[in-house]
Amino acid sequence: MPSREEIVERALGYPFPRPDRSVLIANGRVEDLTRLDARGRVPVLAYGSNASPASLGWKFPEERDAVVPLVRGTIHDLDVVYSSHIAVYGSVPATLQGSPGTAAETFVAYLTDDQLALVEGWEINATYETLQVDLDLEVGEPPAAVGAFVSRHGALAIDGGPVAVAEVPARGRRFPALRQPEVLEHVRAAVAPDLGIHEFVTGNVEDYERARAHTARLPAIEFDPSRRGDSNP
Repeated sequence: MPSREEIVERALGYPFPRPDRSVLIANGRVEDLTRLDARGRVPVLAYGSNASPASLGWKFPEERDAVVPLVRGTIHDLDVVYSSHIAVYGSVPATLQGSPGTAAETFVAYLTDDQLALVEGWEINATYETLQVDLDLEVGEPPAAVGAFVSRHGALAIDGGPVAVAEVPARGRRFPALRQPEVLEHVRAAVAPDLGIHEFVTGNVEDYERARAHTARLPAIEFDPSRRGDSNP
């Protein structure tokens, strides 16, 4: 078990280190990806923690030698925003929201069926959807449709509208953006103002029912892939 200090550090570090290029995760190493072989694999948008090789390592604990192509790209008319829930590791994680004119960085993880099942086991707060999106990729042809884990809680509403994940680069961003420490502090102040941030985070991780109760009090906006990119619900 991680220490309490490590729990807080990990929660504040969301969405975790992500590569600045397309990579192949293989045998515990991260290598440049120059050629894509997607046969037998499912393309899945990796826009939050799933874009981090370290995070994928947590989700494949018994498969450290798993091979995962992680292709960097750009998704159009969607933005990466905060979900209206607290994750099992203490962060406020990401989801998607329509934002015409926005071009946000994303990755596409090409997963085997077994790998997809492992990731789905972690995504207890999301539903798996198949989306037809406008997508550019650094390596290989964009698929006609991609899988995506979309928050079942909707987007976190702050001042009436979604808030983008500032750590995820984007052009033409219409929503205000916050970093994880800022949004986590906002959530703490809203649902547990008597707690300090360390006590809030560790309490949510050590007792996830407490996190569920906090989640139930957060305002949310439903996922809408065609939503106008303004701050009004």
